[in-house]
Amino acid sequence: MNTEDTMFTLRDDNGNEVGCEYFDSIEYKGEEYAVLLLKNEEEGELVFMHVLSDRKFEPLKDQETLNALYRIFQERHADLFEFE
Repeated sequence: MNTEDTMFTLRDDNGNEVGCEYFDSIEYKGEEYAVLLLKNEEEGELVFMHVLSDRKFEPLKDQETLNALYRIFQERHADLFEFE
């Protein structure tokens, strides 16, 4: 994924534009996943997406993969966030 332009807009399932900022990428089991910060929320919300190609993402449907990615993210960014 090209990470030079970190701010961009995605469309949700209802066609609404959602402002996003690229935060991190994680390779897991040979696949690339992006960690995006949604900018439409007051405090921001992190979302993990499967990277299909540059700027094309797919929501994660597998809870086991999501849990594994979250654990990796926690380890990488323990100094930036307080995790419960």
